Order: sequence, then structure tokens, then C-alpha cells
Amino acid sequence: MYKCWASPLGDCEGPLSDEHIVTAGLFDDRVLKVSGFDWCKGAVREIPRDRLVRRILCRGHNGRLEPTDRAAIYAARVFDEWLRLEQARQEMRPRRWRVSNFEINGRDLERWFLKTTINSTFDKDQMLGPSATESGKPPEELVRIAFGLDSLSDKRGLYVLASEGYTAINSDRISLVPWGQGDFVIGMAISLRGFVFMLCLIPTGLNLSEAIDTPLRAMDPDQKVDRMKLRPMRHPKAFVSKPGGFLSSKIVFNW
Repeated sequence: MYKCWASPLGDCEGPLSDEHIVTAGLFDDRVLKVSGFDWCKGAVREIPRDRLVRRILCRGHNGRLEPTDRAAIYAARVFDEWLRLEQARQEMRPRRWRVSNFEINGRDLERWFLKTTINSTFDKDQMLGPSATESGKPPEELVRIAFGLDSLSDKRGLYVLASEGYTAINSDRISLVPWGQGDFVIGMAISLRGFVFMLCLIPTGLNLSEAIDTPLRAMDPDQKVDRMKLRPMRHPKAFVSKPGGFLSSKIVFNW
């Protein structure tokens, strides 16, 4: 039986409950096509959305993480609306647009990326982060950060990989690909609504010289994105769109 991965906080409450590995509210379909998990055995499997769960959090800790789920769902909706608007304006004659502004709480979204990373690596053979001392269990430091008791410092944290002129291809497909060094998982590549994010857990930060090409290839098997042009931005301030050279919209991240 799995234990609650937040048990280092010392305040577990209630029995183990079903925790969605990836927030269910990010998907519209009731049946999902899933691959990459141990039980998939190298194939694409179909599974009801509500069954993509693991009993890895007690009821109390599961409930306390609901704000991170809401943050991810809200961010996905913002990305959907932003991309819909920009696609429409790309097809129109350039003009001075009525600027649309969106805001996202970056810290809450970062916590969701960390929670999702822990969900997918808990009870596995590898260690999570350079401060881990036991495989399959997140160190207390990361647990505290996931619950908002501390925050990622140094150059750790959420990065977005983008470049000037990069256009995300909107999709409800979500990819999670860990990257690491030896027995340590030191980051997670996650695609969300066509944007490529990297959660970096090493103090020196994310550098393209690190071994991140493998997860990026897994997320983009058709090589539609020129990975060599992507540049990492930690805690991005904003996504800005200028179709035809005129400011159209922007997403501001509040950190």
C-alpha cells in the first residue's frame, strides 16, 4: 500500500484517497489515451479519466492541494483563450488591436508542476531532486514547497522554453517527461496547451547544455519545433503577442 507522500509534514488526516496523477479538470474527454506509465507496457492504453489516480495522499493533504489544481485549470483556460484570440488575429489584416490582458499566478502554477512531478515519481526507483536521500520519496524540502510553506530558491523553479516568433500549437494533450542524472530526477518537462515548461530542481538552474534533449524529443516526436532555438526563461514575466507588429495581447505572470 502506498503511503501519503506529504507525511514528512507530520499532519496527515484521514485515510489514503484517490489523487489524480494529472489534474482531471485539464481534460474534456472522459476517456484518455495514456502512454509512458509502467502499466502501459510500451503501448497506448485507453483509460477513463476518473481512474487515472493513485492512492498516494491522505484525505487531508489531498484537499489542501486543491488550490494548485484550480491554478492549473485556470492557466489552461487562459492559454486556450489567448491562443484562440491570436490565431484569429493572425488571419486578419494587421491593425492597432484592442489589447487583451490576462494574468496568471506563477507561484501557484509552479506548485502544481511540482505536485504533478511528485505524483508521477513517488514510489519509483529514482530519487527526486539533488537533496533526496531515499528513492521513491520526495525530500521534506520539496513537500513543504508543494504546500506553499516554502518556495524554490536559487535558480530552481519553473522555466518556459520559447523563442522569438515561437507559436504554440494548442492541444489538450499533456506530456510529462522526467530528465535527470544517474539515479536522480532533477527536472520534469511538461507540455501544457502547446507550451513547453521545465521544472528545474537543481540550484544552478536550467541550461540547454544539460541533458534535456531526450525529454524534448519525447514531447515532440515529429520534430515540429526547432529545439536549438528554444531558450529557457525562469519565472517568465509575460507572454506577448504582436501579430502584424502591433501589440495584441499579453499574459502576465505574477510571482
